[in-house]
Amino acid sequence: MKSELVATAKDPFLSSIFTFADDGAVSVSPSHLARLATTYADDPEGYRQAKLSAENSAAQLQNKMQTLLRSIDVATQMYDWQVENALLGVSDAQRPFVPRVPPRPPKPSGQYEEANKAGAGPEDYNSKDVPFLEGPDLQIMRQSLKILLATADTPVSEELLDHYFGNSGKPYEMNVDAIYRDVPGFGAHATRSAEAAAAEARTYMPAGYTGPVAFSTDYGSTVGDQEQTYQISKDENFDYWGALHNISYATTGVSYSSPGGGQTLDYQTSIYDYYNFEPGTDIFPPLDITDQRFINNYHLYGWAQNYDVTGTSSTRHSTGG
Repeated sequence: MKSELVATAKDPFLSSIFTFADDGAVSVSPSHLARLATTYADDPEGYRQAKLSAENSAAQLQNKMQTLLRSIDVATQMYDWQVENALLGVSDAQRPFVPRVPPRPPKPSGQYEEANKAGAGPEDYNSKDVPFLEGPDLQIMRQSLKILLATADTPVSEELLDHYFGNSGKPYEMNVDAIYRDVPGFGAHATRSAEAAAAEARTYMPAGYTGPVAFSTDYGSTVGDQEQTYQISKDENFDYWGALHNISYATTGVSYSSPGGGQTLDYQTSIYDYYNFEPGTDIFPPLDITDQRFINNYHLYGWAQNYDVTGTSSTRHSTGG
């Protein structure tokens, strides 16, 4: 794998287009961008398309390089485990290999910018004064919402809304194992993504390599033919539909040979959501708690604050061929 890393980074053609960092990050080189600017000097759309194509290629190369680096780390873990078993005089079955799953990726970029454009982002917090006649209605509606959720048997939605009204803006750590338990469709979707990510990562390995492979995907990215997003329906789970509705998730894991043959997959699923509300409705008049677009007003007036929802499942196991 080390030879594959070096060969890729030192390839004359690739190194003329991309810049390779020690941590596996890959970017389009300034010199190549300058060449594209010259080539498409009279064609702005052509330049945009060529730049986008180069950036997509850089992302694919980065995935390969970082997959190789992660896999070198997990192969070292397996070697250490084998040596320790030999020193302890125990069999691999008596003391099975337990790899360290790569940590969850950093939260996605761009979500705040999009929310700010819509009028429901961090820049909009406490950006407006409360209209004189609107304050009492806001107080009444906040209490009405809390009572409504408390009587609707929707504890997750209630807890997330309470965190919003708590006005701290601090991230909220979601119990992803509970989502697996209560939203079976999400669990099946995430498991398929983990299997696809493991299969994709193995394609980056050198010919003949049969050792463990580690992988990590980005939130909402497409793995195989499946996008790592999941929409919860009202019928599947009304509580989580109200709390999150659409889940963007990422997958990290390790694929390795099982003692009895086949492959074992250890993986974790991490979720991300920016908890905010669609703007666009003034509440005075009318007083209508069925139209939830008014809830963004609490953020605008500094009475509540949007926040990040994150969370990572415990390590899950899958075995197969």
